[in-house]
Amino acid sequence: MAIISLNKNKLNTIIDNAEEENSSSRKTKKAKILLNLLKEPSKFLATIQVGITLAGFLASASAATSISKYIEIFFKRLNIPKSSSIALFLTTLLLSYLTLVFGELLPKRIALNNSEKIALFSIKPIIIFMKISLPFVNILTYSTNFLLKVLGIDYENIEEKISEEEIKKMIDLGEETGVFNSTEKEMINSIFDFDNTLAKEIMTPRTSVFTMDINDSPENIINNMLEERYSRVPIYEDDIDNIIGILHIKDILSIINKENNK
Repeated sequence: MAIISLNKNKLNTIIDNAEEENSSSRKTKKAKILLNLLKEPSKFLATIQVGITLAGFLASASAATSISKYIEIFFKRLNIPKSSSIALFLTTLLLSYLTLVFGELLPKRIALNNSEKIALFSIKPIIIFMKISLPFVNILTYSTNFLLKVLGIDYENIEEKISEEEIKKMIDLGEETGVFNSTEKEMINSIFDFDNTLAKEIMTPRTSVFTMDINDSPENIINNMLEERYSRVPIYEDDIDNIIGILHIKDILSIINKENNK
């Protein structure tokens, strides 16, 4: 779970930083191994599944025979009928509970909270186990790939795709945990909103643009700018399509000020 939930970009960053610094630390080597491992997810998942199945089978087999006996003996002393069946049923329930909590839920939650540390720590034992279980892994991998091919799924290019909605949820979570503030969240969300924005929503049609002729009198220009409350106005000559510049109100005020000081 730690390796699956690991961020590939983070691994690439670790490797890139090491290459820039010309260093080859153990962490960098492990990051490269992890990155190569994630390129073959089917083989990796098959290895993990073999390990989980084997561990569960051995634990269940040994525990079922040992624990069930003691429970059966206890029930027989109490003269409870069908002690063997009840003992087996209770043992199955107990083992299922322990397997789910200590073998599945708890380790996965820990792995999700510390994915990088646990992935880097456990990568070597996993590689060793992959080499030992290679025959079984190959059988499972080929079987899985064959079934994917039958279903019409391209097993060679299976890649996790993140949707826009998932990214927005991650941003919301980032704000809740203090990674982003509200302003940063708004800026990031506006990037997605911009993609869905039509040009007419942010631009003014040419026929509605407020423009002025360069041949207008200064008084008329000033009065119109003050009336329309624009700080910048496109200036044209003879034809509205012949825009020759932009007039800023501060330039007019500067000219007026100079005229008054003469």
